[in-house]
Amino acid sequence: MLTLTASARDILRKVPYQPALGPEAGLRISLSRSKEGFATELAPGPRADDEVVDRDGARVFLGPVAARRFAAHRLDARHDDLGRIEFVVRPAS
Repeated sequence: MLTLTASARDILRKVPYQPALGPEAGLRISLSRSKEGFATELAPGPRADDEVVDRDGARVFLGPVAARRFAAHRLDARHDDLGRIEFVVRPAS
């Protein structure tokens, strides 16, 4: 199962406080529409076939392909030089 770093948890805990999303919101990772790579989006809740990772209020919804692909990985997050949030998935070690 995907694990979350402390940095990713800290950032993702703030997602439900965005008024347009609601209290069940989280980050969704799924196969991109072009089916080449993966896409992320903030979502108000999981889809029926999503795997849900919930760590201390930090929620990630993994589409079926993403759940299989990132089963033994960890999600990290950081702010880039412009202050934007970047998410990175790496093999767990």
